[in-house]
Amino acid sequence: MLDQIFFNGVIQTMDDNETIYEAIGLKDGKIAFLGSSLEALELEALAGHDLQGKLVLPGFMDTHLHILEYAVSKITAPFFDCASPEEVVARGQVFAREKGPYRGWLLGWGWNQNLFTGEQRFVTRADLDLVSTELPVVYTRVCGHIAVANSVAMERILQMEEAKKVSAYIDAETGVLQESAAFLHKLLLEPLTEEAVIQLMTMGQADLNREGITSIHSTDFMGMPDGAWRQVVGAMEAMDRAQALTVRVYEQCLFNTPEEFEGFLEAGYTTGVGSAFFRIGPLKLFSDGSLGARTALLSAPYSDDPGTTGIQSFEKEELRAFMALAESRGMQVAVHAIGDGAIDLTVTLLEELVKARGSANGHLNPLRHGIIHAQLTTQVLLEKMRRAELLAYIQPVFVPSDMGIVEARIGRERMDKVYAWKTMRDMGIRTAGSSDAPVESFSVVENIYAAVERCDFSGEPDGGWLPEEKLSVMEAVRLFTSDAAYVSFDEASLGTLEVGKLADLVVLDRNLFELTGRELLEAKVAMTLVGGRVVYEAGEV
Repeated sequence: MLDQIFFNGVIQTMDDNETIYEAIGLKDGKIAFLGSSLEALELEALAGHDLQGKLVLPGFMDTHLHILEYAVSKITAPFFDCASPEEVVARGQVFAREKGPYRGWLLGWGWNQNLFTGEQRFVTRADLDLVSTELPVVYTRVCGHIAVANSVAMERILQMEEAKKVSAYIDAETGVLQESAAFLHKLLLEPLTEEAVIQLMTMGQADLNREGITSIHSTDFMGMPDGAWRQVVGAMEAMDRAQALTVRVYEQCLFNTPEEFEGFLEAGYTTGVGSAFFRIGPLKLFSDGSLGARTALLSAPYSDDPGTTGIQSFEKEELRAFMALAESRGMQVAVHAIGDGAIDLTVTLLEELVKARGSANGHLNPLRHGIIHAQLTTQVLLEKMRRAELLAYIQPVFVPSDMGIVEARIGRERMDKVYAWKTMRDMGIRTAGSSDAPVESFSVVENIYAAVERCDFSGEPDGGWLPEEKLSVMEAVRLFTSDAAYVSFDEASLGTLEVGKLADLVVLDRNLFELTGRELLEAKVAMTLVGGRVVYEAGEV
């Protein structure tokens, strides 16, 4: 007897043949039946669901986000829609008065000077002194690579031994903290306990399930004191034992130093260690910053700021040392690289790893190393990625936000093959979809729309931005299903709907493959199941 049977639907399996069924049956957390509605009605099941024509897909997978940071952003001051520094200050004052500090500090996230309607300047120390002159205040830019501190916070930061090592990224007068300096304040927060991590994860995963997301690759050690990864891992493992996780977590592991990474490895952790619900994923590294903050590393100066080429997050030999240590323990590597300078550096180093290891089972890159973002590519860089079989973790949802600034930042002459999702796929570069939340929304429907239409959410520009890089709906859905499963070595158990695979499903209220344009944005998640268990339901299905 089946546990559940769903019939009278459009079951798009996302297998190689794009096979469609009318019904799907589940038993013991796995898919046990696929067939017609007539066949389904002949089977015994504890529960039956008439889908009434709804679309069923494999559960969505987001291959790069920051779920704990997302949860923190929900309980600290939000500035995503602020149109001026003055509005940031006003909202911060209200939040400070009504909500108070988080772990002893007044924090906020999401301001973006590119969206300010007046002067498009950074928020400053003087602005934040208007929020408080007694409590430390730090407000982080939407990209996460720039933060601004008030006088109290800056005084505490400058006393840190760590601040001396990154003094080039600290402007004490304006309060602006760039790249690694933007995380210094996190080392001064009241300690994060396992109980607090569990609360944040519980909050975050509920929102993920509402969007049909059943698996995530999450970077959660970022900006933590050395050794604090133990609280995160401990909390996730405790939730796993208690069967409290409603998403599968593949942890992208970021460390401050090779020594801290070595301690992690000595504790027995490496890629693949864990369970069906919490596993260690790749070593996460940074090679540059963000385009919006002009800290993405370019091979030539910014067109709108010729005095800079951006910031290289680590020296080449530091990156090589991290990668070599990972490789020696069989650990996957995923590197943040946005600018063409950073991508070139990253590809060169990863190519060294790939060549040194040699192919296995017909794959040149058996550990599936990859590049997160890979936005400002060139044909030459794409060829190098293809030859080394490097993965690309892409964010189509960046297109609506970034398309208005890219040409200004790099100039028309460097626009060929940027945000080149279609070119990547056509060249055979494996791509997987993600959101980088809380930088952007993790709505997979919005991500699919952005990949297909290459427009903002009002439908502009007409015909799309760099329309030659548009994906089909099928290609866009694969980014978050079958193609995403490959990144975490899950293609045998997740990513497609096949008998014997884990029963991670999303039910949508309409068929994405029959929608065009902004109609795609109207699709809503009706139900999400993880291992056959309903973790979200919008209404009766």
